[in-house]
Amino acid sequence: MRINMKPEEAKDILSDMRDQHLCFLESSENKDEWKKKYLKEAWACDSGAKALEKQIPCKPEEYVPDFPYNIFSTQKCAKCGTPVIGKKISKYCSECGQKIDWGEE
Repeated sequence: MRINMKPEEAKDILSDMRDQHLCFLESSENKDEWKKKYLKEAWACDSGAKALEKQIPCKPEEYVPDFPYNIFSTQKCAKCGTPVIGKKISKYCSECGQKIDWGEE
């Protein structure tokens, strides 16, 4: 059985798993080996959620360069502010890897 899932849903599931693992770690009854295991799993869930968040497209923001001789229509990444030159050329930000939503494709 194959389940289709959007990045938003997968990110939310991983974030919930991370939070559950961290709650488990707060219990003083747990042995050290369990704490290490759950801390690693919580870190893995957090890393996965952050990676999936970059797959959720964000619309670029308008960017007006500081110099007057720019002839390009320029926009910037909504997450990190890196300029993205050329509408619809880049699917991802070259700096942070965020997927860019150029509208209808």
